[in-house]
Amino acid sequence: MWDAKKLFILLHLIVLIGLAIGFRHYLQVEMLLDHIRALGPWGPVLHVGLYVIAPSLLIPGLPLTLAGGALFGPVWGTLYSLIGATGGATLAFCIARYLASDWVEQRTTGMVKKLKEGVEQEGWRFVAFTRLVPLFPFLIS
Repeated sequence: MWDAKKLFILLHLIVLIGLAIGFRHYLQVEMLLDHIRALGPWGPVLHVGLYVIAPSLLIPGLPLTLAGGALFGPVWGTLYSLIGATGGATLAFCIARYLASDWVEQRTTGMVKKLKEGVEQEGWRFVAFTRLVPLFPFLIS
């Protein structure tokens, strides 16, 4: 009934929802910027850490990228945002690939199987189509 993957996902969601509720009064832009600036050299580490978990929580990256530029300047802000975005994409991929894939496949009635077969047969065309056609948001592909 409950395997390790399901339990991990459930506990992960419970903890994140609890944290979001518990710290909701801190989730104001000015207050967050002041707190990150006050951390000194640990500010970039926090920024990258927030950016890494953001995609898994469906938090858009644009506000984090803009905050990185505002906090650390255009060069360092770009570097920190790039590191965080890459880490976030990696984390989201690992969750989707190793923790949630069986669950999604069971609920999509074969659509994911067709998608996987398409990528396996003509991977580069499939990926190029979904990345270059503006009808697909880049987060989906």
